Amino acid sequence: MSLSRFKKLTLGIVMSAIAASSLSGCGDSTLDGEWKRAKTPSPEPTEINIEAVTQASTEAVTETITETDTKSETDNSVYDNTSDGTDYSVCSDFSEDEVEGFASDVLLAAANEEWDKFADYIEYPITINDNEYSDKESFLNAVNTYGVSRDFVNEILNNTDVNKLFAKSTGIMLGNGEIWINDRQDGSGLGISSLNFFFLQQNEE
Repeated sequence: MSLSRFKKLTLGIVMSAIAASSLSGCGDSTLDGEWKRAKTPSPEPTEINIEAVTQASTEAVTETITETDTKSETDNSVYDNTSDGTDYSVCSDFSEDEVEGFASDVLLAAANEEWDKFADYIEYPITINDNEYSDKESFLNAVNTYGVSRDFVNEILNNTDVNKLFAKSTGIMLGNGEIWINDRQDGSGLGISSLNFFFLQQNEE
């Protein structure tokens, strides 16, 4: 089973939950261990628990991957970006699966608001909204101080296809350029190299 494929399909399940939540009705949508959908006229509000949805769908995801793997090696257009013209080698020494697997990790951490995990993916120092953050601690302090817009995160998720990431010599883009990833300078792996318009209160100032 390809770990990268599993991550992509898991991300798809999470994004489907986000889409379902956004269509449930008017009102704010927040995440605190689970997606809380807007109240309806029914006696109790309906809730979408991402962890439960993901766990319940594991068997279906595994079956889908198994079926895909049994196909002819020439029938791999679902996961092969070569046919789409994506060439990550313009900026990265890592494989397609490694790049897209890392992008999925980043998006899943953002979707679940797991900022401690998200912070581990950043290469420091990093400049956000003209402010430099030298390490994980300073980044997490900014998250707690300024906050991150839920709508902003959803915008990134809705505008990213991990099978067709845009790449150029300076990096690989997620969303509409809110997040950029690149090889870490020490060659140890991939990292988030740029975050744009990320913190809620700073954007409103």
